Amino acid sequence: NYKEACLILGDILSFKDSEELYNKHITTVMDEFDFKADIIATPEAVIGITKSGKILIESDETYAKNLEGKCNIIDAAGGHGYIALLKTDGTVELYGKSKSIKKLQQQTSSTAFSQWKNIIDISCGDFTSVGLKSDGTVVAVGNNEDSQCTNIKNINNAKHISASYFAVFGTTTRGELKCSGNDAEVMLTDNGTLKNIKLTAAARDVFIALKE
Repeated sequence: NYKEACLILGDILSFKDSEELYNKHITTVMDEFDFKADIIATPEAVIGITKSGKILIESDETYAKNLEGKCNIIDAAGGHGYIALLKTDGTVELYGKSKSIKKLQQQTSSTAFSQWKNIIDISCGDFTSVGLKSDGTVVAVGNNEDSQCTNIKNINNAKHISASYFAVFGTTTRGELKCSGNDAEVMLTDNGTLKNIKLTAAARDVFIALKE
């Protein structure tokens, strides 16, 4: 049941002091969202994307509420105080609190948001955002505390990406797991090459890989 799955997702991703808020947001979105294409939970919002590419959103944050009704969107992701929207033309638009945007853009990046082109997938950590290009290369912007942005070239021929606070993970077209970020790279080296990986999910201190 899609609605039940989203309620569970809200419980998993919400902070302890905001579980009730998340459940309210998800329930509200899902009540309007029988024609859904995707649903995304960020630290401050729940975002629905319809099959026609229109945004439905529930949030107490003004910057997020202003995204309601935006069109031509195929994916969304968010970190603390900001949301990134992937458009049908392969570009990415960034919205958020001024201090969060400033922090994200001031830190080391491989390629600035304004230069992202031909993007087919996006993912955001707390203050690290990554985009997967149609040619399998990955671009990153934001927190570079563990060299996750400067080492992003470690990930190539990717078909899926996920970002956390200290690392970026990518699944290649051959099903191999790649990563950028010093600690993550050591972890991957210690555990050997992980193969037959279909999807990945990452949070601040947790990483999950789904095998074929």
